[in-house]
Amino acid sequence: MPADRVPAADLDDLFGQVSHEVRIRILTELWDADEQTLSFSTLRERVGVRDQGNFNYHLGMLTPELLRRDEDGYTLTHAGRQVVGAAVAGSYTDAAELDVGPVAAGACPSCGGRVEIVYDDGDVSMDCRDCGELIARLPAPPVVIAAHDADVLPRVVSDHFQTQSARLIHGFCKLCDGPVDATPTVATDRDAVTNPPELDVTFVCRACGDITHLNVGVVALHFPELRAFLLEAGVDLRDRYLWELDFLLDPDVCVHEDPFRAELVVDIDGDALALTVDESLALVTCERR
Repeated sequence: MPADRVPAADLDDLFGQVSHEVRIRILTELWDADEQTLSFSTLRERVGVRDQGNFNYHLGMLTPELLRRDEDGYTLTHAGRQVVGAAVAGSYTDAAELDVGPVAAGACPSCGGRVEIVYDDGDVSMDCRDCGELIARLPAPPVVIAAHDADVLPRVVSDHFQTQSARLIHGFCKLCDGPVDATPTVATDRDAVTNPPELDVTFVCRACGDITHLNVGVVALHFPELRAFLLEAGVDLRDRYLWELDFLLDPDVCVHEDPFRAELVVDIDGDALALTVDESLALVTCERR
């Protein structure tokens, strides 16, 4: 566990900061102020607390983690805006109420059959109706699903997953924005999620400890060299769902030791691009074959 990660035993204290009607009102009034600083007296009047000492106590419980105080008054911190924004958007409250699907979502990379998407309990599942293969199961906040009509859901899910994977690959945790370390899973003592293990990459957040696994092909997809190769081969990612890219979901990968190198070969109709990465997933070489 990262040294600065909050112990589970302290979560009661963190959640306790907002578990009071007055504190919730303070947060929502500052949210409605749209980043405008509110003075102590103005904020107290809007929240509706007559006792100045009692109101000051509740402000102290939210500062400095969720509130920022200066000579002009109070505003929400970035963390405060994240907490209130997620609640307003329904990220925490609507998951149990939202079920979508099945929705047609392109072709199966294994058999060419029909892929269907189902959203249930915070996860998007992609299954092939013909061969029965589970292609992927991805987490997605309810607001991503609820904000779009079912017929565009596959495009939204594909784009959302690419956006989240890009954040990880650029070193930002998908949960807390903390720094993330990426390592080919075969170079660690962790269990791989992708089969075979050589295709698996582990991302670990140094701040919150969140662990995410991605296919190495998805990681390579964010290299400009591979994107240029795909465009040259007529593969436009704006017209394809990520799970339809069989050459990325099951690429040819060869691992070498001392020093660690993983070579990924993407082949499209006999035209191939070989990408070699080191233990940190940095691109070492790139060549056409």
